[in-house]
Amino acid sequence: MSLFFLLPGSHTPVIEFSAILLLNNRSGAVCTAYIKLDSDGSIYESDNIGAYGAATEVWLEEGGASEVWVERTITAGSLTQDDIGASRVSCGTDLVFGNLRTTAGTSTGTVTLNFYDAASGGSLLYTRTSLEASATRT
Repeated sequence: MSLFFLLPGSHTPVIEFSAILLLNNRSGAVCTAYIKLDSDGSIYESDNIGAYGAATEVWLEEGGASEVWVERTITAGSLTQDDIGASRVSCGTDLVFGNLRTTAGTSTGTVTLNFYDAASGGSLLYTRTSLEASATRT
């Protein structure tokens, strides 16, 4: 007699989502532009005062967020909010990156995110380029 069962973590998470261009503007007050990778597998974009509405997209098509690590590379500009950082972190908690602008001007950051399979010890699953968060205060 044979017994078959699925071991936790024995499947590979599936990740896929579009490029994001978040351009927020606000006159006379602090402006925010944040992108949140939620541990529920959704992506949220903030409005210009830092509030999140409905999810704009799903980043995790299959599997659990805690089965995935993410690593961020800034390809242009900079970030004032960065939960991800330049080393791999678990997607098991909400991760936010983007910009806060307190004085007149624009703060922009463009990033590439690499997603890795935690169960395999770090096999690359997916790369998303062209994620931009720009906050402009006038």
